[in-house]
Amino acid sequence: FLRKLGVSVAAFPLVNQVAGNARPNKNNKPLLKLGVLVPYATRYPLMADNFLDGLRLSLNSDPGKHEIELCIERYHSYQSDLRQKATRLAEYHQVDMMTGLMSGQDGHKIKAILEAREILFLENTIGESIPSKIPESACVFRNSFNMWSSSYASGTWAAKHFGKNCIVASSFYDSGFANVAAFHKGYQEAGGEVINTHVTNIKEDDGYGDLFSEINSAKPDFVIGFYSGNEAVNFVHSYAHEKLSVPLLGGGLMCSDANLQVQAASANNIISLSTWTRKLNNKTNKSFVQQFESAHRKIADVYSMLGFESGQLFRDTLNKVNNYPSTNDMIKVFSNVSIESPRGKLHMHNHNLEADVYLKRVTQENGYYVERVHNQIARVDYESRAVDELRTSIQSGWTNAYLT
Repeated sequence: FLRKLGVSVAAFPLVNQVAGNARPNKNNKPLLKLGVLVPYATRYPLMADNFLDGLRLSLNSDPGKHEIELCIERYHSYQSDLRQKATRLAEYHQVDMMTGLMSGQDGHKIKAILEAREILFLENTIGESIPSKIPESACVFRNSFNMWSSSYASGTWAAKHFGKNCIVASSFYDSGFANVAAFHKGYQEAGGEVINTHVTNIKEDDGYGDLFSEINSAKPDFVIGFYSGNEAVNFVHSYAHEKLSVPLLGGGLMCSDANLQVQAASANNIISLSTWTRKLNNKTNKSFVQQFESAHRKIADVYSMLGFESGQLFRDTLNKVNNYPSTNDMIKVFSNVSIESPRGKLHMHNHNLEADVYLKRVTQENGYYVERVHNQIARVDYESRAVDELRTSIQSGWTNAYLT
């Protein structure tokens, strides 16, 4: 209504704010509410709890000048439930700010709710889709594992180090994201040619027979596999059992630490690229992994890392504003926030956190197999011509990445 009148909203108090002398305090600090949306994830049930545990660890590690109360809503991956839970956080809990773990396709579904109440929202995704070049809302910011940019960088790197022709293999589940298209684009831009793309695990028959037969006959320079979860475990074991002479390059989640517990020797020496691994050698990451695993007796994963970074982003922002900041105050700081995260130094640019890509190799250490970082790869230019072409290209796509 105010915007239609041409009146600056910044000149008015927000709907969910009351007079300064009535604002709540806790432990002699101003109390703010952070709403959190996390999914019921049948494919990876630990996803939501790991995100929340990482978020709590981060907020508790930095006392800051605010007490932050978490208001948590778990949602099912259909659109109406997500909107209902976001509305509940905004109207019932009257949160001051909001974050969540979701698909890259989901943020726009709650944009109207956020804008109506003027709530800053930090969306956390696995990075299965390419973000818009132009921010879709002043209220919405994104943090991501950047799967698509790791895949693009894999194509560029592989053309230079593995060879100019390859075969792409992907499970049906993982084929629905931008990863495959991003690899194709990066590889072709670097002069490579994809001989064929095999989508496996469509039916009860995994489909590896046809894939392995073509690898033996075509003899590509390498094969890249986009697999996650149990399908990644089965694929890596099958590839090793087949004793193929062609090197295997992995997608970012193929040899995660959880998978390596059962992939073991079958995964030895597999190279992959991603923006983070548990063994990344920097002070913040070492501290995060040690504290998280000591407290929870489980392996730190990408979702716990995203939760930890979310806490860092909110703490850093709130330490630079007044006791009871308006959303406009927070947006100004959040738009240019920088943190020393488990992934290294991250800076918010154009409402997106952009991260470096690391080359990892599976190695055996003290009887266990881990992904050890061997090199830092040049960061993908999100505004390059090639990425623009990829962003606007026709792609397949699921709407709920790694949630169902």
